[in-house]
Amino acid sequence: MQVSVPALPEGLRATALGLLGASAAAVVALNLYVSCVDPRDVGGQGGFYCYTCEAEVLQGSKHCRVCNKCVAEFDHHCKWLNTCIGALNYHGFLALLVFLTAHLSLEVALAAYAVARFFGSQEASVELEGPQDRTPTTHRAAAVTLLVVSLLVLYAVGELLLFHLVLNQKQLTTYQFIMAAKDLEAGDLECHMPCGSPKQPAAKIHTTGL
Repeated sequence: MQVSVPALPEGLRATALGLLGASAAAVVALNLYVSCVDPRDVGGQGGFYCYTCEAEVLQGSKHCRVCNKCVAEFDHHCKWLNTCIGALNYHGFLALLVFLTAHLSLEVALAAYAVARFFGSQEASVELEGPQDRTPTTHRAAAVTLLVVSLLVLYAVGELLLFHLVLNQKQLTTYQFIMAAKDLEAGDLECHMPCGSPKQPAAKIHTTGL
């Protein structure tokens, strides 16, 4: 922000800071929410039994070896949030990806504008040099670095968001997608899920953590 926001016209700086602050606050709040919600399967008469938990679990649950608990509608274990993503926190996880993508998109736009100004106008670079005690070359290098890093992170997060939007449209979880891909690699072309059916495990053994 110390590089990209000051490059903006003075009348837009407060708006840019407000948008960056609001999106960053939303990302932090959603991060805490998703991390703190326990996605554990509370159990029930689902007809599925987890031999690790020694308890009946609901259909669509899977035992996570990392968290050592069964997760309702298990999607995946997120190492970045240090928790499993399932039925109870999946929508929060998806919202986190949306706001993080929006925040990174704004960062990229501001960094691109800064790069355009610093390379397109020598006057803009000198204008920022005094209060920040930096040379024009330092400003240019910082702006280019910010743009490249923001683009790389945006690409990764945006690709993940697009992946989950496609999974939602197909009514699949990440775990079901991975298991289906493994089945295809093994030569099993039989579809485990009827088209248009709600989320459900590919096979009963997949829900037991075995």
